[in-house]
Amino acid sequence: MRRTLVAIGTAVALAPAAACAGTTSRSRPGAAATVTASPETSAQCAARRPPYGDVIFVWMNSIGGPIATKLPGGWVYNETTGTCQTTVAYRLNTTPTGPGNCVQVALVADNLEYDVDAEPLPPLNKIRDSYGYCSAATQPATRTP
Repeated sequence: MRRTLVAIGTAVALAPAAACAGTTSRSRPGAAATVTASPETSAQCAARRPPYGDVIFVWMNSIGGPIATKLPGGWVYNETTGTCQTTVAYRLNTTPTGPGNCVQVALVADNLEYDVDAEPLPPLNKIRDSYGYCSAATQPATRTP
């Protein structure tokens, strides 16, 4: 069964790596990955230089197993909030990160052979950030080469 999220937006920004060790890492990255903008600056938002390359976004939960997708680098203008956000911040606005949920983000450059459609999902190399309640029960094993 194919489990792939549809990529939303065109942005990426990552904070320093955070271990997913069984406690809450972050609930939402809003302040760190959002730039206040007015409706007139949506074109400027889209034209921003991507802070990082493409990323792999993996959402793990205790009910249905992990779901992975690749997100392109860049920025996206959030019409609802009137802000310029990274793809990760934009995606996290609609992804559960409460108890039983964990999101991990890694650079595609560190995971060149990663298959988002593989079953089971392989572990990510060099996880750059994590959000939610991460534990061994909600995620595949991770490795850092």
